[in-house]
Amino acid sequence: MKDFIPKDKHGIFIDVHDTVRVDSNYVAEFFKKEHETLVCDIEKLISPSFGFSEKFITLNFERVTCRDIRNKKYRAYYMTRDAFVILAMSYGDDKITKIKDMYVKRFDEMESILKMLIEERKDFPLLTDTIKILHEEPRPYHFSGEYEMLYTVLLGKSTKRFRQENGIAKWESIRPYLNNEQIKMLERLQLADVGLLVAFPKYEDRMRYLDRYKTMILEGEV
Repeated sequence: MKDFIPKDKHGIFIDVHDTVRVDSNYVAEFFKKEHETLVCDIEKLISPSFGFSEKFITLNFERVTCRDIRNKKYRAYYMTRDAFVILAMSYGDDKITKIKDMYVKRFDEMESILKMLIEERKDFPLLTDTIKILHEEPRPYHFSGEYEMLYTVLLGKSTKRFRQENGIAKWESIRPYLNNEQIKMLERLQLADVGLLVAFPKYEDRMRYLDRYKTMILEGEV
């Protein structure tokens, strides 16, 4: 099953359950450790002697099976922020501490992206599914760019400006601030954009057609 947002250059990704995780393969590389050694260190941490509950381990240390370049299976872990920080702190190394801080910052960024995408996914379910089908590895901008375009066409201004004018927080959904007519228009624009995504790969082309479609709706031509 595809991740919702695939791994970035640090191995951080959002899984299909809306959890931000990091791949132990990448962590080993950044920590300059053999992956097998890192996995052994993880498994020491999650052994009964360390006292973590079974529930905590299950939620934060997801064991997975990977394959190397020779197609040989090996075990790895997908860790949450909490799991990663516990692992990093267990080393007590200044260099690793600096890397840990960089990772924590990236976790923060990815969690902000997740919060925004969850809100917008509620507003654009069909569009979200279509983007996931069309892109082998969808990136955050594939979603946010399309959502921004629909709101810009609808409102005639950027979402940033609309938020400023209405005192809306950065990660808060705009939809509750729309009137009934705007919501109906947004639904029609979303349906149209699902088809346009397939037919017109260029963002500018889709925006132009959506602008025209909105005008036709307002003028009663469709």
